[in-house]
Amino acid sequence: MVERVTTRRQLFLEKIERIPESGCWIWMGANNGRYGSLRISGRLVYAHRYAYLEFVGAIDGDQQVCHRCDVGLCANPDHLFLSNHAGNMRDMATKGRVWNVAGQLHARAKLTADDVRAIRESTADATLTAQRFGVSKCHIHNIRADRCWPTTSLEWHEREAHRVPAKYRSSAAG
Repeated sequence: MVERVTTRRQLFLEKIERIPESGCWIWMGANNGRYGSLRISGRLVYAHRYAYLEFVGAIDGDQQVCHRCDVGLCANPDHLFLSNHAGNMRDMATKGRVWNVAGQLHARAKLTADDVRAIRESTADATLTAQRFGVSKCHIHNIRADRCWPTTSLEWHEREAHRVPAKYRSSAAG
């Protein structure tokens, strides 16, 4: 009887679907909705990090494994490169994949730019104003003191908000 020896690499490759059009190796195992993952010696490891370690080489402590293809489930070592956090953020920004969403466009926004303007113009008591807008009294004070929602942010929202993709907008943004 011949005993079959399966290596970790073979097990890994069994969970890969190769996409000829893009060259991506899509991880078909467990994932968190963004990146593939697998257990190595009881420890959860991202599939793309494992692919880099297995097929390319070591990863220094502060380095991140980034995707040239911008497909989080891709584990093709040819699509992966190392960078530090700042380089990864720069790569994301260069490719238009990151939005610094603030103000009414933030997913948890309770106020719109018009609400903020009304709060600043109002002379009503902060407690009553907070109740009216469903925010804290402290938040009303911070808005009136220009510690949050700076005037430049309001101007930006009026000028640029339409450019932010819909999936990044909150319901308050309209």
